[in-house]
Amino acid sequence: MRETQRGRAPKRYGATLAFGGMLGALLIACGSVSEGGEDTRLTATGGAPPAAAPVQPPTPCNLDEPGTCPSGIRCNADAEGGAFCGGPSGPKREYVRCESDSECAPGLGCQMVGRTAQGSQLDRKLCLRWAAAGTECLAPERWQQGSSATKVNGKSYGYCYAPCDPVGRGDPTRHRACATGERCSLIEPALSPLLISRTPIIEGMCELAGTQPREAMCDSDSSCQVGLVCTGSTYAFCLQQCVVGDLNRACPPGRGCQALPGGPKVGDELIGSCVPTLTCDPANQSACPVGESCSLFRRFGPEAVCALRAGTLLDGDPCTETYDCSAGLVCTFGTHIGRHCTRPCKVGIDNCGGSDSRCGPYSPPSFAPSGVEYGTCLPAECDPTNPHVATNTTRACRPEHTCIYSRDYEHPIGMHPICSVPGPSGLREACVDDVDCAPNLTCSHFDTESYCLPHCRRDLGELNNPACDAAGQRKCHGFTDSELYVFQGVEYGYCGN
Repeated sequence: MRETQRGRAPKRYGATLAFGGMLGALLIACGSVSEGGEDTRLTATGGAPPAAAPVQPPTPCNLDEPGTCPSGIRCNADAEGGAFCGGPSGPKREYVRCESDSECAPGLGCQMVGRTAQGSQLDRKLCLRWAAAGTECLAPERWQQGSSATKVNGKSYGYCYAPCDPVGRGDPTRHRACATGERCSLIEPALSPLLISRTPIIEGMCELAGTQPREAMCDSDSSCQVGLVCTGSTYAFCLQQCVVGDLNRACPPGRGCQALPGGPKVGDELIGSCVPTLTCDPANQSACPVGESCSLFRRFGPEAVCALRAGTLLDGDPCTETYDCSAGLVCTFGTHIGRHCTRPCKVGIDNCGGSDSRCGPYSPPSFAPSGVEYGTCLPAECDPTNPHVATNTTRACRPEHTCIYSRDYEHPIGMHPICSVPGPSGLREACVDDVDCAPNLTCSHFDTESYCLPHCRRDLGELNNPACDAAGQRKCHGFTDSELYVFQGVEYGYCGN
């Protein structure tokens, strides 16, 4: 029989079972056989291991007494009407926005206090202190039942809460003051079943102020700076909040206080926003004050009006929305690949300053205040193979720009090359569209992949093409939909091997 390292044979158990070598070592490691060979778990006849330690029941706790759980552990209400310690508590203090109880400090629950009253309808939840029904809350807080009834050991639980005053009355017996950097946003309060028959009113909820300035786009009040309300549906904007009929809080010049959609009231006061009212001609900016421009789109009603414009982008620069552009420009697709800043014009009337530009309708939707259809000035084309040189029929792009292929959405046959900021992708690197490619490259699409490849003119030869030779490519290929890549009678393609 093989000997162990200690010079002893493994001990036998039962009539025939013997353990040796590796398996014996495993038994030692598992505690079945001691290092000296003595059995520490099994009897001579192979008895059962000792019973596991009993599972401790969860520790009961009180929702409104955080000290009943160990430090850092939260008290949770269960579906059977009890409350037990379990799970770590979060760092968020009272009146801080939250999404779940686990984010809140001990003694606090994540309570829904309402929904945003303007812009996108979003739930608003705050970390608030649990309180049993009948609790005397500290003024100006009042006890409120949660949006879903919570009962623990037969007692109803809600929370102590005080709204802020969105119209600035600041009654200390009813409202809490917002901290520095916070705004008082309009919300539709989450009513308890006891109050469901009462007419809903608008309250205020303190939350961190947003960064969007006056008359910039938004999706909810929380996007806007202090004192602004997010107004609109398809397009919403941060407008100065006002009270309809309150002459002591008048709107800035060129704005009028109009009631918010649905006519929300705080107490007896009708809440509104300061809407631009000074009408203007989008093709002539002279009527608007310095720092404002004539809005082409239906931002504030059926007429074009003067609105703030903080943008700095120039004609032809890529943009996200009209607010990005300098005064007198709008952000539109037109014949561009991607959105660019361009000048508005009157369709059929304006020639946009020369024969190389034209006024095309903005679509969708068309815009015709006072019966005049407005569109945008579409840029003069450039030569994709020689973007920085002007000819009798093409413009020269700025030194920092390049010339990209572009299709006209109104006239799908042919293309209209335009000046654009070059993209980061180099030769044979992946792309989605021409705006992704470095100068003198076009985004060429194949079965499953797209690459940036050099421009070329097909009329200059398929082989020995100057543009392709300069790029070290063998051949000027035509696109599959070649009729879409004809400019001024010349077909354009891409260089490849």
